[in-house]
Amino acid sequence: MEKSNTTWVAGLLVVAILVSAMATMTIVTKSTGFLTDQEGTTDATVTETAVIVMVQDAIDFGSISVGDTLEALADKGVMFKLQNMGNVNVNITVQSDALWTKAPATSNKYMFKCSTSDSGNCPTDSVIIWANMPIGSPTTAITDLDWVTDDIGNIDIKITAPVDEPAGGKDATVTFTASAA
Repeated sequence: MEKSNTTWVAGLLVVAILVSAMATMTIVTKSTGFLTDQEGTTDATVTETAVIVMVQDAIDFGSISVGDTLEALADKGVMFKLQNMGNVNVNITVQSDALWTKAPATSNKYMFKCSTSDSGNCPTDSVIIWANMPIGSPTTAITDLDWVTDDIGNIDIKITAPVDEPAGGKDATVTFTASAA
């Protein structure tokens, strides 16, 4: 009697192993098929960044006599130098405080222009001839400044001291603002 119980248990064990093996093979075969036939996607959105950095941020004209004109020019290494550090082309506006007390707020006594000297880039529609510096209301100085190559923009400044300007130090804050082109 014991022998038949052992045979019966051994038989059941063999059947259980076979069923388990077949089920495992079926699952592996089906899983492998699903894994090789499936596709996925990756999606990301890069945020637009319009950023400029002032590489050269000060111009010191020194002394000037009334009626005289001085120019800060890129070809002489003296200018405002801006670099596009964002990931889009940018338009750059310029505005300033008044420099002179005796000249009209916006006049030919205080002027700017974009310069291609010293690795500067002045894309089409940039201001490339002397223009009056806007006082308090920005105007576009450089248009579509590249962000990959040719990413430097230079701004030359020209001043003429009014003949009736009182003596003393004169200064103005020039503000450059970038926006996506």
